[in-house]
Amino acid sequence: MNKNSQSNIIDSFNPFFSIIIPLYNLEDKIHISLNSALTQEFTDFEVILVNDGSIDNTLNVCKFYSHIDYRVTFINKINGGLSDARNKGIKNARGTYLIFLDGDDIIESNIIGKLASFIQKNKQLDLEIIPMDFKKSNFQQKKYFNIVKKVKGIDFLTVQLKKRTMTMEVWRNVYKRSFLINNSLYFKDKLIHEDEEWTPRVFLLANFVLRFNDFLYFYIINQNSIMSEKNVERNSLHMVDVYNFNRSILLNLNKHFNKNSSFKILFNDYISVLLLNSFINLFDTKSRIKLNFFIFKDLFFIKNKIKFLIAYFIPRLFFIIIFVKTKLMFFKKLTTLKSLKK
Repeated sequence: MNKNSQSNIIDSFNPFFSIIIPLYNLEDKIHISLNSALTQEFTDFEVILVNDGSIDNTLNVCKFYSHIDYRVTFINKINGGLSDARNKGIKNARGTYLIFLDGDDIIESNIIGKLASFIQKNKQLDLEIIPMDFKKSNFQQKKYFNIVKKVKGIDFLTVQLKKRTMTMEVWRNVYKRSFLINNSLYFKDKLIHEDEEWTPRVFLLANFVLRFNDFLYFYIINQNSIMSEKNVERNSLHMVDVYNFNRSILLNLNKHFNKNSSFKILFNDYISVLLLNSFINLFDTKSRIKLNFFIFKDLFFIKNKIKFLIAYFIPRLFFIIIFVKTKLMFFKKLTTLKSLKK
């Protein structure tokens, strides 16, 4: 295909989906991720690669794919973090619906076509968010509690928080682009764990949410990507910021809900656990934070209340329990992987 004909296609291309992939130093892994998208039977989509200041050969890989497939475009930018990369993708996307894919993960085979059929089948609902399930590379599955009818975002959050099936990963859901743009729903810049702040904010503004009962995503953990941060102390301090952001959301909701509303009670519990986990991670660091007892009243589930009481009154013991539990979980995963290799 010559450059002029490819340019004409790109100019007139208004795809059904935009797949946004932020990249940082993923020259060896991006091929797997991209091929999982580009080999789908359904073809009415674009792929936006956002190179976030990679210092390896990632940019050249982006150029290569954009040359061989007109559906692939790339944005090359100075390093600004995952939030900035995703925001660039949102603003440059042309698709009706957005799919966020991390550069070292894959999409299930032929799932985009099924998703498109599902959206078209429910076209009259004007869906703004389509929640889906995902699998991890250790064969664990994360499934939402099944809600078969269209609901408001706040009702979806309430049910999932009550059933303890809600996680805030941005790539667990598909989003209508116009809904995000019209409500200025962008990620907070320079914030780690941005999903924990962004996803509740998005759901709370959504009026049309319907779960698609299938697996969109296969999640592979890669320790070197911009989606994985090794600095536990820095991570935990950012999680404290996330807690404060979400507390402000709750304060704004006071105008619309009484203090005993189900969502507020459950969401208070959820974000209080985020803060409690930060306390645990920062316990033996110079950035150690103080646990205030007022958090106890914000916890709803008995298990979380017990966790808080131990952390508050016997923090050293609690730190040891968490450390041992983490080691046991790691040993269990290692044993499972070894058995699978035999």
